[in-house]
Amino acid sequence: MARHERGHSKRYGGHAGVVEPARELVTDVGTAARIWPFSVAASQPAQGVPLGVDPSSQQLVCYDPYSWFQTGRQRAAQLGILAANGLGKSALAKKVVTGLASADVPAIIPADFKGEYVPLVTKLGGTTQRVGRNGGLNLLDPGETIHLATASGAPSDVIDELKNRRDHCVGTVIAINRGRPLQDWESLLLTKAVNLLPPGATVHDLPGVFTSHGEELASALRIGLDRTRELAEPLALSVAALASGPIGGALGTSGAHQAWPINKPLAVDTSTIPQAERQLTAAVMVTSWTAALSAIHLRNASESGRVHAVFFDEIWRATRQFPDLNDEIGAMLRMDRHEGIVSVITTHSWTDTQQPGGSNILARCAAFALGGMQAEEINTIANAGIGLTAAELAQIRRSVAGGTDAGGAVGGVGRFLLKINDGPGQAVQTILTDAELDLLNTNVRWRTGSDADLGDDGGTRTGGADSNGAPGEAVVITPSSETVDV
Repeated sequence: MARHERGHSKRYGGHAGVVEPARELVTDVGTAARIWPFSVAASQPAQGVPLGVDPSSQQLVCYDPYSWFQTGRQRAAQLGILAANGLGKSALAKKVVTGLASADVPAIIPADFKGEYVPLVTKLGGTTQRVGRNGGLNLLDPGETIHLATASGAPSDVIDELKNRRDHCVGTVIAINRGRPLQDWESLLLTKAVNLLPPGATVHDLPGVFTSHGEELASALRIGLDRTRELAEPLALSVAALASGPIGGALGTSGAHQAWPINKPLAVDTSTIPQAERQLTAAVMVTSWTAALSAIHLRNASESGRVHAVFFDEIWRATRQFPDLNDEIGAMLRMDRHEGIVSVITTHSWTDTQQPGGSNILARCAAFALGGMQAEEINTIANAGIGLTAAELAQIRRSVAGGTDAGGAVGGVGRFLLKINDGPGQAVQTILTDAELDLLNTNVRWRTGSDADLGDDGGTRTGGADSNGAPGEAVVITPSSETVDV
């Protein structure tokens, strides 16, 4: 073969660069005639939080569930974020937190088990609450909302609703600790016992009710005292075990009498709770969720027209061990529009949110951000009824491929498919600005140097040997070949 035929010039020498083939689309003549010569890559409206760029066109992609619901582009203010571990779920969620703060929509993270939202919330001028084995919440008055409602003279229906939520939360936590749900008569006895306690009581005071208020409990069941004691004995033992165990230590705090400051971003730091303590983790999650939503309900009673965003982060920590908790989350999602709540759920697997009976709470979400998943998980969501096409499923499959793909994403980190209202999916590569690299980086403990950053969950990564660095040096690999400042 002649030299020039191999891409070299006889006259000037050198080598011709490789030209990528243009993307080809097949359509009928009539459709082609209508769009020619003004055919451009389609992009969604520049409405909402700037998340990153479209990997194919490098156009800016903006989205958040609040803005899109407000403008009628989304049927409900809900977003489900689903991806395998380490592919950028938390970074995407934290970008939404930041953007909503600029729109005066405070984000509440009721359970931050990695402590990763704390620096961001602090930077945004918000506050943090700490809940650990040594206390931080009162199970019998989550968020002190009942005390505050009574002290402020709130309407009786508001106080009754807060008490109903508290009673339901107490029953759920006891069911988590004992490993099985309560019987109907046990739920009745528990509600009666909780409401016999004076204001300011804690779970440590609850076991005494079963020994000192037998007549009142018997009147609730409308049976004799001896039979009531017999029926109540398993519940009384469960209550005593709860109060004396780690859950009682974490959820037995009282006396703060201060409202959660939900007028600005709030993170409940639960990072000191060991992941292995699954019952304690689930109990704290449920109680903190109840506290956050009760605080919103109380505020709405006196101040209408305010919107809050609640981030149900890493719910797999509880739902994998206790699938019945999906019913709790499902109930919370059903009232988000009425309460003015933007709901964001992040988890690893579609099966994490599977409810008994086959339904799935994620299926109720009006929008999804789907990141890289394993083949089995992709097959599951393909049949989940959220309208994914074969091409969109292929995009998700490519997000877990190794190496750097055509859009510049390393191993799919920060690559998501936005699926809104069953409409066409929009690919987005999350881009982190310099200011976001530390605040949104889940793996900050993995730094190997002062300037090294391993954003395994945040859209950037460090590598080892590379053309840009010697072996062993940390090299930041950006998710796009272009510098995009958003």
